[in-house]
Amino acid sequence: MAMSDSSHGTFRRRTLVAGAAWSVPVVAFGTATPAMAASPGECDPEGTLYDATGTGKLLSGSIAGVDLDNVASVDGATASVDASTPAEAEATNPLQATVLNSIQLGLTGLADTLSDILDFNTDTGVLNQYGYAHEDGTVRGASGAVADNGTIRLEPGEGWPELATLQLSEVVEEIGGSAASDFLSLVADADLSIGAVAGRTAFNSLCNPPVDLERDYLVAYLKTILTSPTIGATVETVNATLDGLTSGLVDTLNDLPALGLLASVDSLSLSLDTAQTPAGTGRPVQIALENPATVTVDLGALLGGAYSGTTASPWLNSLAPNTRLFVDAPLPADAAAIQAGVLTEALLDAIRIDIQLDVLLSLVDVTVTGSVGDLVSGEATVEPELLGLTSAILTSIGTVIREAILEAGALTPITSAVTALLQSLFTILEDVVVLTLNAQNQEPGAVPDDLAALPDGQYDVAALHIGALDAAGLDLLDVLLGRGSGGPNTVRA
Repeated sequence: MAMSDSSHGTFRRRTLVAGAAWSVPVVAFGTATPAMAASPGECDPEGTLYDATGTGKLLSGSIAGVDLDNVASVDGATASVDASTPAEAEATNPLQATVLNSIQLGLTGLADTLSDILDFNTDTGVLNQYGYAHEDGTVRGASGAVADNGTIRLEPGEGWPELATLQLSEVVEEIGGSAASDFLSLVADADLSIGAVAGRTAFNSLCNPPVDLERDYLVAYLKTILTSPTIGATVETVNATLDGLTSGLVDTLNDLPALGLLASVDSLSLSLDTAQTPAGTGRPVQIALENPATVTVDLGALLGGAYSGTTASPWLNSLAPNTRLFVDAPLPADAAAIQAGVLTEALLDAIRIDIQLDVLLSLVDVTVTGSVGDLVSGEATVEPELLGLTSAILTSIGTVIREAILEAGALTPITSAVTALLQSLFTILEDVVVLTLNAQNQEPGAVPDDLAALPDGQYDVAALHIGALDAAGLDLLDVLLGRGSGGPNTVRA
């Protein structure tokens, strides 16, 4: 793609999204603090020419000693200029998820192919890499959900696709140790779902450090998806407890004065709906209570800001360089207990109630259906309508049922199992697996090893760094996703 002379000399922030088919506002991106302004003595004169480089690389690092940078099918897009080339260069190198997934790792017991440990979503669409360099020192590098000109591009109306899934349980099993054993005893499978990512670096080399350095990143969402037979098995226990409450509740409800003037309770049934709860998007923890149960934890929503389904989490994308989740961005106090309380309310709303009423002075039976919440709010369904059965009476019925369920501890098997699983997961993410956002080769924060080793004058950002050490203290995972790089640029001789 040709670029006009008027555009190459200065990095304009709007180029981050200009021309995209469906673009995210710039404010959705995490942005590094610009480099400190250099003094005039640290700047080269206007017109200085450089050998310059800009690179975009979606996937880099290593897995169990296999250097991904040496795998041809994950080569980045590098644009470079020197005295023997034209004044500017541009490069793209789109990647295919199927090709990435088929990369041979040959790691016996862990991963034969890349997809055994990091499975890229074949429906994601754009997996692009972009580099630009000009002899005046202007460079740009971007990768991830970017178009051929380095801008962010997603199909309109589709929301944010999943980039890849990390097989978290396989990683944890390979690491070993007591925390790993505890976690694996609670799950049949565990994955880390990684939403669309992008990283982009741009600057001009006249000053060192560059005064216009921009490093931007995007991570749409991070979610752990845990499959738990233990939690799934509790549903039968809960339903048995609920069933045991019904006869006593019938007697209690028939003693309600307001109801007794209209009808008597003939039968009552309580059953737990196994659909995902709490419903809706942006929930830190959601559970589908099939057997095995599935527990989904939205890490952005848990730690600071929810993923809406169409807009990337603002909190995930406003973090300082090298922010390690669960360490630099810690859990809220009593997070597991708080989520257990939220879950209790959601489960109450997931209990379906069916009440058969014998109406006084009538041959018509009336059915009242809804959740505990529906009755407490007076919004349960009454068929056929019964004159005099007011919302206040429905609220009284719902309150009696709610208090009986809580007093009996009917939901405790589920909430206790979920709390234990969350606490174990949090330990893994605090102490075992490292998730770093806005990874850069500069402080603050712990700089990933691959970035710390970069030469002076090269500026990098990766949307996400995933790290883990094996039982011997060696790198099991040292993976960078969504990387943009500029430099090093050198004054042309």
